[in-house]
Amino acid sequence: MHWRRGASGEAGLCWLGNFVGGFPDTHFNPLMDLLFSPSGLNLNIIRYNIGGGNNATNSPRLQTGWGKWRGMPGFKATEQAGYNWSADDRQRKVLFAARARGADTFEAFANSPPWWMTVSGDVAGASKYGEGNLKVQYEEAYAEFLTDVVEKFAKDTSWGKGMVFDTLEPFNEALEGWWMKGGGQEGCNIGLQQMKRILLMVQAALERKQLKTGIVSVDSFVQTTPRQIGTLNPFLARYNVHGYMSLAKNGTSSVEWTTQKFHDMKRMAKGQEKEVWVSEWGPLLRGGEDMDVALFMARSIIAAINILEATGWVFWQAIDPVASWALIHIDWSKTPDESTVYTPPTVSKKFWILKHFTSLAPAGSKRLYVNKAKCSYGIAAFYTPKKRMISVFVVNQKATPRTVKIHIPWWFLRNVGGKSKVHSWRTSYADDFVKVNYRGGHMPISFAIPARSFASFALTHVRPLW
Repeated sequence: MHWRRGASGEAGLCWLGNFVGGFPDTHFNPLMDLLFSPSGLNLNIIRYNIGGGNNATNSPRLQTGWGKWRGMPGFKATEQAGYNWSADDRQRKVLFAARARGADTFEAFANSPPWWMTVSGDVAGASKYGEGNLKVQYEEAYAEFLTDVVEKFAKDTSWGKGMVFDTLEPFNEALEGWWMKGGGQEGCNIGLQQMKRILLMVQAALERKQLKTGIVSVDSFVQTTPRQIGTLNPFLARYNVHGYMSLAKNGTSSVEWTTQKFHDMKRMAKGQEKEVWVSEWGPLLRGGEDMDVALFMARSIIAAINILEATGWVFWQAIDPVASWALIHIDWSKTPDESTVYTPPTVSKKFWILKHFTSLAPAGSKRLYVNKAKCSYGIAAFYTPKKRMISVFVVNQKATPRTVKIHIPWWFLRNVGGKSKVHSWRTSYADDFVKVNYRGGHMPISFAIPARSFASFALTHVRPLW
């Protein structure tokens, strides 16, 4: 399995792009460096949101407070209006800043069609729970709208800077049925049969416009996805699922239940020879202090690696006004301009734990099998061919220290020794991705991990026999 590093959903953009993109450069550039530069998180997956735009009368919660940042600008205000390509300048600014710092994998996605294509007239959802909200007569217009935006990016070198999206996702949690009129964010219920029709229309439009963008879907909760989307196979380049693992059966936390759904999804995707991304993750219904949420995130990443065998993992909102949901916490109640008293951002423990992965398992790294069932959530390992390096990541969520011994497979042993060295890093209550001295030997690699902490190590100058 090849691994891509990422945090979006949207570091990746959407709400954070709509907010942060309005910051003056003195505040904007340091945030972009934290997320996308090699000295920061070095994130390389970006998901750009094609906003539906909102009707001020029908979408009151998207007009004030945090809602005005969640109400994404739309390029086409009414059915009769032409495209307003300046409508989303803030999010595009973040998109191009990420690419300039090294991001190289780009996906466009939509949470809702434009408001005037919906039954309710509201991009937040339908008038009744579970009711579809895209008018049948606008299905083809919706496909044209999405692909028009993708085409504008690719072919307008001034406006879109030649941005070619690798993939396009027309839906977001559309099968769940919970998007309701008057809600606080964009969302649209769309049934499976309507999805199939739209996917065919999107594919035809991409081909007609000679765009090389692939189609992915369906960005539903992994608990819902396998039984619902298996029949969509012919249309898709990859499956996207949401990994909100703390929302579980009967409203209780059930890691085991989500684990089974990961297995189901993996089997289905492998049977169709498709990759899977966790295209959104966040600590839904998960309370606790910063380190507790960070360790939960680490276990979720490792489960996605080991159980789902995901090739990409995306954090929903890298910059967020709710601290537990943020890699970088900022107060969104402040207007982003020079006249505002600026509140400096707070970098969370989640940021530092994610930096272990993005620094030591860069894009192109290969997942290594961890030979212990109970390690599925606690230990992950990669081999990075370009660096000739094995990296191992370990969670200790216990209230006591633990000692971990790592045995490297025999096919690496021929090349261990000589120049080979072990390096180790730690994030804990006291440390933020701090390099620590390693005094043990190469075989096995043994080190102590403090209570309630996360550790990683890298064994350099190794090469497998394959």
